[in-house]
Amino acid sequence: MLTIVCFKWRPEDYWSGPSRCEFTAEHVNVLRSMVARNYTDPHRFVCITDDPEGIEGETYPLWEDFRFIENPLHKWVSCYRRLKIFSKEMKEIFGPRILVLDLDCVIVDDMRPVWNRPEPFVGIRLHPVGNSHLRTRGQRLDDSYGGAMYLMDTGAFDYVYEDFRRDTINAPLEAIHHGYLGSDQAWISYKLGPGHPVWTVEDDGVRSARFDALLYRTRARPGCRIVHFHGKPRPWDEKAQRLRWVRENWR
Repeated sequence: MLTIVCFKWRPEDYWSGPSRCEFTAEHVNVLRSMVARNYTDPHRFVCITDDPEGIEGETYPLWEDFRFIENPLHKWVSCYRRLKIFSKEMKEIFGPRILVLDLDCVIVDDMRPVWNRPEPFVGIRLHPVGNSHLRTRGQRLDDSYGGAMYLMDTGAFDYVYEDFRRDTINAPLEAIHHGYLGSDQAWISYKLGPGHPVWTVEDDGVRSARFDALLYRTRARPGCRIVHFHGKPRPWDEKAQRLRWVRENWR
C-alpha cells in the first residue's frame, strides 16, 4: 500500500524573507481531499508536522533533524528537515512504498497511472531543460530532481540522509559546488545522480504552473493530471483562484 506524505511546519522566526509562506491546516486538508478523490487505490495519507491542530486525518510528529541548517544561497528557503524521509527507520513507520508530495499543488485527474510505478525511485523535473536563465546561473537541469513530488522504496536510499547527517556543515555547499540549486532537492539530486526515471508532461500529465503559461486560462490543459505551484502564486492565492479549473479542483 502506498503512503502519501506531506510536510507542514511553523516557519522559523528568523526566516522571514520574501519567500516565506506559512502553510495551514486547511492546505493539508484540501490536499488530503484531492488525493482521496483522484487516487482511489488503498493508501495512507500522513502529514508530518509540528502543529497538528486542525488537520483532519493522520499526522506524525516532525523531527528536529536539520532544523537550523540554512540554504547557503537562500536562507529563507530551507527544507533540509525533509531529508530524514530517506532514512531506513521510515520503513517501519510508513511502510515499504512512499510518495512525498508538496502542499501547493492542484490535482485534476486520476493519479493511479502516475503513482502506480514499480521503479525504486521516480522523480519530477519541473524546470525546462532549455531554460536559459537557469543555465546562466549554472544549474544542472538534465539530472536534477524537484522536491515537489517523488516516489520511492522507503529506506532504499538511506545514504541520502546518512551522508548529510555526517557532515551538515559542508554538505549543502558540496551540492551547490556540483551545480545543484535548492536545499533538500539539491542534495537529493546530487546524491542520487542521473538516470532515475522522471514523470513528464507528455506521458504523465505532470505540469508546472510557473513554466507553463498556457495553464493560465479557464480550463486545465488536456491530459493534465497534476499541476505544481512551486512558488507564487499558490493555488489558494487570489490570482490562482480566478481560474475556474483551480477553483473546481482545489477543494
